[in-house]
Amino acid sequence: MPPTFVLPELASCAAAERVALPREEAVHAARVLRLRAGDQVTLIDGVGTRAEAEVAGVERGVVTVWVGARSRPPAPKPAVRVLAAPPKGARAEAMVDGLAQLGVAAWVPLLTDRGEPDGSANRRRRWERAAAEAAKQCGRAAFLRVEPAAGLAETLRPPAAGLRVLADPAGERPSPPPGTAAVDLFVGPEGGFTDAERRRILDAGAAAWRLGPHVLRIETAALAGAAIAARGPTPV
Repeated sequence: MPPTFVLPELASCAAAERVALPREEAVHAARVLRLRAGDQVTLIDGVGTRAEAEVAGVERGVVTVWVGARSRPPAPKPAVRVLAAPPKGARAEAMVDGLAQLGVAAWVPLLTDRGEPDGSANRRRRWERAAAEAAKQCGRAAFLRVEPAAGLAETLRPPAAGLRVLADPAGERPSPPPGTAAVDLFVGPEGGFTDAERRRILDAGAAAWRLGPHVLRIETAALAGAAIAARGPTPV
């Protein structure tokens, strides 16, 4: 499988156009992977466009490629959005990496009564970088979106575009209905949602899913729930 590089302007490139990779991508291509003219690579722009390409030249840290035909692979259905309190430390980046590999469309860092909000610009950049690196590793053309942090008031105010789900130890066996276009998965912080928060989510029409026999960490629950939601209904 050819290595993947991010070229933000890919959607506007013409077939057979010669373009230079961004500096950080060029450093990885030239110094780490030691690519040479003629090597095959894949390009993505992070918002859904993909193209196969060939290295045209590597000179003084500048890597140029010949752009092949572009395509826009269809987005996974259902579109899964995970609304989860951020796990502590590097566990959040690991969660983003896993969600991106599962094809999740977006993550909303959820502000909760028991959570510890950390919306610093530096931490957000780490999350976005984890999403970009995961996309390159797993071959998806669109990055997982890291949306602005929000509380239940904001996330439950709009009418649901599809299915709302609460990860809940007291819930039922997960059963995504056929034809679901979108799933919003709510995952609580360490210690879980408060009773008032849980009731608020359920009153907004969410189905309660029990993801296993044990209490799960935030990132484990997010990954397990997202995998079930993305899979859709289990064939009988």
